[in-house]
Amino acid sequence: MSFPKDFYWGGATAANQCEGAWNVDGRGMALTDVTTGGSVKEPRMITYIGADGKPGKIRSMGEALPEGAKYAVLDDCYYPNHEGIDFYHRYKEDIALFA
Repeated sequence: MSFPKDFYWGGATAANQCEGAWNVDGRGMALTDVTTGGSVKEPRMITYIGADGKPGKIRSMGEALPEGAKYAVLDDCYYPNHEGIDFYHRYKEDIALFA
């Protein structure tokens, strides 16, 4: 099987598929940046710092952030979206693959 000479391949991504650089160049925090990795035994959670300065977690769906709390990245949590495919730092290599 062959493709016509004027055939063009295409590619597309969505922002949530191109994680990486979550704290670079003033991007600003998104909800996915404070969403932990889950497992069979533990659901994904949203992390925050409460008005009292204490860290906390809420379920990623259906729970409201406590009053006065702010979303935060906690040192003892794993955030898979911080890495992802890291398109921010690898876009030249990724685009070259299309060539």
